[in-house]
Amino acid sequence: MPMRNLMIISTTTLLLLFGTKAWAANHAGTITNFRLNSEVKDRGVCIQMAPTIPGTWACLYKGNSLYMEINSLLLASFMAKRTCKIYWSNKRYHHEISLVECY
Repeated sequence: MPMRNLMIISTTTLLLLFGTKAWAANHAGTITNFRLNSEVKDRGVCIQMAPTIPGTWACLYKGNSLYMEINSLLLASFMAKRTCKIYWSNKRYHHEISLVECY
């Protein structure tokens, strides 16, 4: 097989495997710590939950298209001690929150 064809097949395989947005994990619990740190650029709230999130922290970054809505939902749920399920990807040092459901 010529090298060019092999390169195209390899690139296509990588795009199929890694080209779609996927959540690395999810976790359900109550928010026990709502933390804001202005020294970390483009990062909003970071949360801890009970039971404990693997890696301990999940953070909402300002590049999220639903940043304001998710931030408001997290704060209201923290104050009301509601149960939330968060989904994240591991793009940064802390888990990067992608989606939140609270009930």
